[in-house]
Amino acid sequence: MAKFSRPEGTHDAIFLRGVDGDTVLLLVKIQYGIWIERPVRIMRIDSWEFGTADDGRAHEAAARLTAAFAMKPCTLRTHPRGLDCYGRFRGDVQINGEDIANWLVAAGLAWWRPHPAAEVKPPTPEETAEILAPQCPPLSEREPVR
Repeated sequence: MAKFSRPEGTHDAIFLRGVDGDTVLLLVKIQYGIWIERPVRIMRIDSWEFGTADDGRAHEAAARLTAAFAMKPCTLRTHPRGLDCYGRFRGDVQINGEDIANWLVAAGLAWWRPHPAAEVKPPTPEETAEILAPQCPPLSEREPVR
C-alpha cells in the first residue's frame, strides 16, 4: 500500500461525491497506476455541518456537489500542512479550470473563511489560548467521514 500522508503537490483525481458543503470524496492518483479514495477538505471556505441545526443544508450541499460533478476528472492541489485531524487532505479542487470553492460560494452553499491576516490588532491572551487550543475533538468523539 502506498503511503500518502503528506500529499503535497498537484494530483489528477476523479470527483466521486460531496460529503458536505466543504468536504468532497475524490479518487486521487498518487503515482502511476495507483489511485486512492480520500476525503478532501476544501480550503478557504466553510459550510454547514452534519449533526447541527443546519443538517438539511449540509445534505443539500453534498447532493448538489454530487449532481454537478460526480465522476468528472479534476485536479487536486494539496495544502502543505498535510492531513487534518479527521484524516482529510486539505486542498483546492478544480474541474475544467473552475475552483470548486468559487462554485460553492456562488451557489450559496458555502461562504469564504476570514483570512487570518484580516485582523490587524494582536490577540488578547485569552484569544491566543483559544487559538492554540486543539481544534479537533478527541478521537472518541469524532464521527467517521460518510
